Amino acid sequence: MEKIDKLLIEIKNTFINFLEIENFINDLGKISNSIQFSVNGKIKRTSSFSKAFSDGNKLNNIPKELVEYTPYLRSAQNIAWLKWQSIGEEYLNIDNSCSYCTTKIKEEEKKKIVKVKETYETKELEHLTNLLKLFKSLEEYFSLETNQIIKSITENITSIKPSDENVLQEIVRQAEILRDTLIDIKNIDFAKLKGLKSVMEGLKHLKININSYTHFQSEKVKDIIVDINNKINSLEEKAGNLQGNVNIQKQRILSTIESYKKEMNSFLASAGYKYEINFVESENGEHKIKLFPIESDLNIKNVREHLSYGERNAFAIVLFMYEAIKEKPDLIILDDPISSFDRNKKYAIIDALFRGTNSLRGKTVLMFTHDFEPILDIAYNLKRNFTPTPTVTFIQNKENRLTEINIEKTDILSCQKIVLENIKNLSENINKLIYLRRYKEIEDDKSNTYALLSSLFHKRQIPTKQNNEESRPMTSEEVQNGVEGIKEFIPDFDYYKEYEKVISDECLIKLYEMTLSNYEKLQIYRILMEGKENDENRVLRKFINETFHIENDYLFQLNPCKYELIPEYIIKLCNKEIKEIRKY
Repeated sequence: MEKIDKLLIEIKNTFINFLEIENFINDLGKISNSIQFSVNGKIKRTSSFSKAFSDGNKLNNIPKELVEYTPYLRSAQNIAWLKWQSIGEEYLNIDNSCSYCTTKIKEEEKKKIVKVKETYETKELEHLTNLLKLFKSLEEYFSLETNQIIKSITENITSIKPSDENVLQEIVRQAEILRDTLIDIKNIDFAKLKGLKSVMEGLKHLKININSYTHFQSEKVKDIIVDINNKINSLEEKAGNLQGNVNIQKQRILSTIESYKKEMNSFLASAGYKYEINFVESENGEHKIKLFPIESDLNIKNVREHLSYGERNAFAIVLFMYEAIKEKPDLIILDDPISSFDRNKKYAIIDALFRGTNSLRGKTVLMFTHDFEPILDIAYNLKRNFTPTPTVTFIQNKENRLTEINIEKTDILSCQKIVLENIKNLSENINKLIYLRRYKEIEDDKSNTYALLSSLFHKRQIPTKQNNEESRPMTSEEVQNGVEGIKEFIPDFDYYKEYEKVISDECLIKLYEMTLSNYEKLQIYRILMEGKENDENRVLRKFINETFHIENDYLFQLNPCKYELIPEYIIKLCNKEIKEIRKY
């Protein structure tokens, strides 16, 4: 493409460097805009020309009784004067004197003032004045004969004759063709050339035959056209080279399209979307993406009616990727692009974004996500598949300060390993017991050990056990069995010592304040609130219930003792509730 642009640069510079050509194109447009014709060949009544000359040139045919106003009507400020005069006419009936100089005005003079407004409508005079200026400025483009014809038409004091309309239609038609030809030459590029069977024939077709434009035979127009034709002649000498480069570029585009088509259809198939895309070339040479259901040859015209929000979002992500590849930015930011998708679609999108031949692989990408699944894929399960190896960090906001903590493969642990590690390392038994109960939930262990832990956290002095829909007091043997199960993990466990702690608000509040992990704070808060009538924030209650039970967590996760997985605003709500309890 660069080689093609270099070959075309000379002719493009002709338009860029010579403002006269650009002005000529604009002026040709003004001609066709001012004199508009209907399908029957008559000048449109709504056109500027018709409004200005329908009754002839009123500036050349000033009525005898208004002749003393001639200097004002023909001056450069005639429109402003006429507006001023029209407004002033409203004050004539206040007094028999001029509202400007207070000179006495006879009734006959008043009629004359009113006659000006009746004869010369402001908008009509504005069209007439502007068109006379336009034709004056266009004299340098027209042939001598055409200038004489236009002068005759525009100075005529009667309405336009059919023969005049025919001449004007010829002028407009030639102006439009010449303008369109100049614009085609100005905009010559690969898109125009690739549709030609022969570049040489296409260049010959662009040459302008001055003899075809009988109304534009001035020396100025001839010089412009000769200059442009010379540039086209120069380009013709390089036509072979240009043709070769155009063919190479066409092949590259076809190859790129086929590659993108294959990649996108592969993504759609792997994500489970029952659609395929194809690239269809439009008349102007642009390739547009068309979407087809797998079972149909009819393309989808209205995407919003056929695709779900998720499907549209998936397409948007992949198309954004291709746009980023094209634009080559220094940094690409993806803000939580895949959280709303199910698992197989999530990985299909990640794979398309970072592993394909045409993907964001090797580029600087910052992807934010609330979802842990892509972290598992990128940093744990399939880390070897992503090159270069991505850096994964956990961002936490504490007291309005953002902190990054690296996530290594060794930080992603099974739930069992995390809870066992925390039971071993923590100092307070209540915190250890929280993780032990979680461990039993992971193992789906509903033994006496689990029943005893549940009774403790529900502040039951006499431990109970759930049988189907009912609960009953645990027997001494069951309690002993449960204690022994807990002591395997916490050797100094004593149910009644720990019971005294959980029923003591003071003890729990102290432990809450000493604890560093937000996750543990949340669990202590729940124990503290057990049995208390409290109209808690619904979001807070939902969050507590979900984090306290394992069924909502992933099999592999981050250790909540190291990573603050609980949002700060939740802890602030807990702090507020605890502050209220302190008052009593």
